[in-house]
Amino acid sequence: MTHPVCHAALTPILRGPISVFRLGTVGDEVTPISQQAHDTATEVAMSSRREAKDRLEVARREAREITDKAKQRVRALDRDGETTWAERERINANARPLAQQLGELADAAVARFPLHAKHKAEVMPSEEQTEVVPEPEPESESDDEAA
Repeated sequence: MTHPVCHAALTPILRGPISVFRLGTVGDEVTPISQQAHDTATEVAMSSRREAKDRLEVARREAREITDKAKQRVRALDRDGETTWAERERINANARPLAQQLGELADAAVARFPLHAKHKAEVMPSEEQTEVVPEPEPESESDDEAA
């Protein structure tokens, strides 16, 4: 059987009694080639589909693994944050009594070693005063000579 495209292409070239023989021969040669090309194209398409399916499966698996690792990391960070917060609370709870004890020790030291009235005003500000008292400025040499 002659392929229609081949027949249309060869008809103007091959005229006369020999043309039928030649056209039949060419058609017989083209048909297996055409069939082979079709089969090869089908195989390539099927192979490409299988390969694409495999690659898609690998990509999905890798995406799941990455997502799972990210979720594990988030959970670990949450645990670390909770542990850090609990440690902070514990430290603050321990610091409050220590601060109270330090204040009591300071009060006891002041009671044991009373300050001279002049220094008492500099070292122990009144309760109304909330700012830190600046250190006195160093006396200049001219003040030392005057004394």
